[in-house]
Amino acid sequence: MTHGYWVSRVIFSGNELGIFDALAGGALPAARVASKLRLSARGTEILLDALTALGLLRKSRDGRYGLGAFAIGHLVSGADGYMGNILMHGSDMWESWGALNSAVKTGKPIPKRGAPGSPEAKKRVRNFILGMDDAGRDAASALAEKLDLSSARRVLDLGGGPGAYMREFVRQNPRMRATVFDLPLPIEIAKKLIRAHGLEHRIDTAAGDFLTDDFGKGYDLILLSSIVHIYSAAVNRRLIRRAAAALNPGGVLVVKDFALDPSRTTPAASALFSVNMLVNTDGGRAYSGAEIAGWLKKAGLKGVREERLAENSSVVTGRK
Repeated sequence: MTHGYWVSRVIFSGNELGIFDALAGGALPAARVASKLRLSARGTEILLDALTALGLLRKSRDGRYGLGAFAIGHLVSGADGYMGNILMHGSDMWESWGALNSAVKTGKPIPKRGAPGSPEAKKRVRNFILGMDDAGRDAASALAEKLDLSSARRVLDLGGGPGAYMREFVRQNPRMRATVFDLPLPIEIAKKLIRAHGLEHRIDTAAGDFLTDDFGKGYDLILLSSIVHIYSAAVNRRLIRRAAAALNPGGVLVVKDFALDPSRTTPAASALFSVNMLVNTDGGRAYSGAEIAGWLKKAGLKGVREERLAENSSVVTGRK
């Protein structure tokens, strides 16, 4: 357990340095990879051997390195299951996690490099939003199958990032019209992805801060996916009250998030994710499904229930 970061750092570096894309055209010796990527011969060979040991690469008897099956499907740019962006986001969090002691002492997030709006800050946001698109593909399909979307004509995704959930929702419901609401930079990315999927006539976008700006009303369904863990319980209660008020009568609020049991100790992945929120946000953490359900009930929603979507993910719904 204490050496787990060795594995993650090797994978992050393989991704950041372009190892997987460099081998997309076929197996190469370490020296050729080093030359192609302008890396040291010694460092490249050691990293390639470690990636091979993890099963991400294959090494032939003549010393050439090729891609393993998982790397072909998920680590090469343009692959249908590409996960390189979410790995870049993981790498961006490396410094924050390294300063965990400070966050525990102060209760405050670790400052990020680069001022807001700087190229470095924008790159982090881009890695995060595109990473959410990587991670959201399968999750969006699972959530759409879990929900009854048949009566939802107008849908709002608050903090919808790249729009992965709304793209899947409108595919499964041809009569649905959706809106993705998020900050300006995520919306720029969402617009490009929505156009790339040919869904701009079905999905609108709106830029703003959902904590302070008006996001409209008259919705049949509002989705908050991976949002509440960013904020304190007090902020979440206010947001959920506003979302409930924006629903049509009979409309449904859907909160999907990392969920803990009432003791906040299991599943382990969610408890660890809470640490990620400690080092990266002012008031966020993972919450129990019961806590989230309580917020919906206090907002006046009825028939509130929690369903497990995955091992560390739950969906809480309530109807107006």
